[in-house]
Amino acid sequence: MKKIIGLGLVLGCSLVFAGCNNGGETSSSDSSTAPATSETKKSESKDSDKATTDTSKTAKSEGTAESTDAAAQGVGAVLTTPWGEQVKVLRILPNGERVISEETSQADINNDGVLTFEELSQTENDMDAQNAQTQNQVGKTLITPWGEVVEVIRILPNGERVISEETSQADINNDGVLTYEELSQTENEMDAQNAQ
Repeated sequence: MKKIIGLGLVLGCSLVFAGCNNGGETSSSDSSTAPATSETKKSESKDSDKATTDTSKTAKSEGTAESTDAAAQGVGAVLTTPWGEQVKVLRILPNGERVISEETSQADINNDGVLTFEELSQTENDMDAQNAQTQNQVGKTLITPWGEVVEVIRILPNGERVISEETSQADINNDGVLTYEELSQTENEMDAQNAQ
């Protein structure tokens, strides 16, 4: 009887210890659980490494696709400027800018004798910004040096502000329109003459 009780205690303790090794989970076999857990962890680790490798392969292939898209905009590509002008890429400079003309141009910002798409786009964007700023002046009221109040009717390409479409003695360049700049210059010159 003592042997049966002792054997029962040993068996009971074995089951308790087996339960502790399995993290509190109940299991019928304590020897097969531990190796299965470590094999599972190794398998999960391999799956994770494979997922990382697959992700990096995907990123590399997407990067290649982006490079291919950039190459598609390389030599021979037709690009559209901000003003809607279509131009053809003749060659690519070492800095990555795309040459669209081998002739000198006012839009050739760095004066290197070639016009790039980037230079033309920047020039057109700058002119749009300047025109928007200039157009904001139409309708504004200005005061001449003699205190006369005048209104801006339109802006000339040179930036002068037209205040009258009629001929005037103050029309310095005799183009048939009077600008605020011409009237101000005339009034300042007359003031200087009167001061002498």
